[in-house]
Amino acid sequence: MWAWPVNNPGICSLYFEPYWLFVDQPEQKIEFLGDASAILGTLGMSADFGGKHFECGFDTSMNFGHQNVKNWDKNSTRFTNFDGINRIANSKVTYNNPQDTTDPLNGKDFPFVAGSTSQTMIEQSPQSENQNGKVIGTTTFNGNTVELINKSDRFKKGYENKLRGWMFVTDGSWWNNQHDLQLAVTFGFASGDNNPNLIDEDGIYSGFIGFQELYSGRRVKSAYVLGSSRLRRPLSFPLSFPRKGKFASAVGRFTNLIFTGGSIYWRPNSYEGKLKFHPNMIFYWDDLRTRAYDLEAGAESNSFSSRFLGTEFSLFVDYYLKPPLRLFFVAGIFVPGAHFTDIQGKPINANQSKIIEELLRRRDKEDRTGYSEELIPNISDDTGLILNFGIEYKF
Repeated sequence: MWAWPVNNPGICSLYFEPYWLFVDQPEQKIEFLGDASAILGTLGMSADFGGKHFECGFDTSMNFGHQNVKNWDKNSTRFTNFDGINRIANSKVTYNNPQDTTDPLNGKDFPFVAGSTSQTMIEQSPQSENQNGKVIGTTTFNGNTVELINKSDRFKKGYENKLRGWMFVTDGSWWNNQHDLQLAVTFGFASGDNNPNLIDEDGIYSGFIGFQELYSGRRVKSAYVLGSSRLRRPLSFPLSFPRKGKFASAVGRFTNLIFTGGSIYWRPNSYEGKLKFHPNMIFYWDDLRTRAYDLEAGAESNSFSSRFLGTEFSLFVDYYLKPPLRLFFVAGIFVPGAHFTDIQGKPINANQSKIIEELLRRRDKEDRTGYSEELIPNISDDTGLILNFGIEYKF
């Protein structure tokens, strides 16, 4: 990255900074480590203008690159109980006895025997997704002529996702004549999209993927959502999370997000710059609408949740006892919007799902023993609060 500064003291300053970032991730995990790779490039530009009474700036960037998901034969070996014996078996090939539909071994993983005719047949079978669920051939096992059948997900077709997310943030402010009071506004957008790894097809992922992101606001600051607390939002985020499964992952990154807000910055001249008082208010929305959650049914509903995430109020106070000795205080309150009410109770991992299933089971019993809505884990619409204060000395 590089910059072009223009600085006329007492009049104005202007600063441009184009930049680019490159990430090569040769071993990603969608279903298992190494089944995909990705190359991500980010090209961006930031600028800032400062005058006697007016300041403004912006930062925008766009993702370029692709994710390659490889063709895979997912058959492997694992221990299983076969006919009452613990044996090593093929994980994606099953046993079927067409002459005896009551054979208790029907549908079980077929045993692995290195170098056998059966194993050679499995390993040399056509490697194609259209062979999923098809009969590989027949072989003799335990005196029976049986069929070897591919499971419905043995072969996975490769595909490519192009990465085309983008983001834009801007802010502006006005200073009074005494230059001790500043009023500021901001707006930001980071694109969102559905997880492209849900289907085995070439596609375009339009959600922004941040890299080395540290943005928490400049003239309008966030202490809760964009700050260090990183509000957790359930969303399928590609390049990091699995393709399959019933759970969305918790995301607190700068993606699928729209925000706007304002702030007041006050440094009274009577304190000679030792006191700085900075309250902020920011509103947040989703770019991509996600499914609502029906806690009564313990599953996602067919309707969409609200895009409105909520409102953040934050306060930053600094007081310099004797520079560089500083006292600081940071407070943040997040009031959830209708979005969190719509997804209340939604689990983001298997453990939370088990808790919900158990609580719903107790609820459905006539005595309702042990059931309490207050025990529902994870997503809620309660107000959040953070406080941080301390002393800092720089040398």
